[in-house]
Amino acid sequence: MLTTRSLLFPPPQRVVHALVYLVLIYSVAALLSGCGFRLRGSIDLPPELTEVALEGTRPNGELGIALRNGFARVGGQVLDSAASANSVLVITQDSSSRRVLSVDSTGQANEYELAYTLGFRLDDPDGTNRVVQQSINLRRQYRYDPNLTLAKADQEARLVREMRQDAARQLLRRLKAGIENPVPAAPIENPLPAEPKAEPSAPAS
Repeated sequence: MLTTRSLLFPPPQRVVHALVYLVLIYSVAALLSGCGFRLRGSIDLPPELTEVALEGTRPNGELGIALRNGFARVGGQVLDSAASANSVLVITQDSSSRRVLSVDSTGQANEYELAYTLGFRLDDPDGTNRVVQQSINLRRQYRYDPNLTLAKADQEARLVREMRQDAARQLLRRLKAGIENPVPAAPIENPLPAEPKAEPSAPAS
């Protein structure tokens, strides 16, 4: 039976067990850190991505906020001006679409597919391309109940928001890979040699 005295002054064995438990926790944490263990979703940003300016989308829009949060989670920062940025992230596409997947016996749609595309490239502040133009394409499916029109609109907006956030996370990994393993520029083919000009014919005598 626990008493006030036993709570205030626990037995030595209990104190020792608690200390051993704490030591084990700190030891495991130090071991994982030394082995390079990182939480899922975290990445090491190269210097080119620590301070990035954003172009092609509203900073306070859904995508702008998702990108700001994504960079902040891994130690980066999205700046308002390219003048003090290491790179410029140019958003070339941020669009979603919907198509019918199936209909019921009356011809009413009962299943939809949402598609989302995020296009982007990374440039130097002087405009030189650093990571080539590319895109991320995501799809989600959902069931539609004609009696729950308002709920459908909420569900669709939520799915698009989730895809946009997912694409923002993938974008960070694509940028890191593009910097560490740059795609060489396409070689410029030599132009065909110019055909010799025809000599003017001599006037008939």
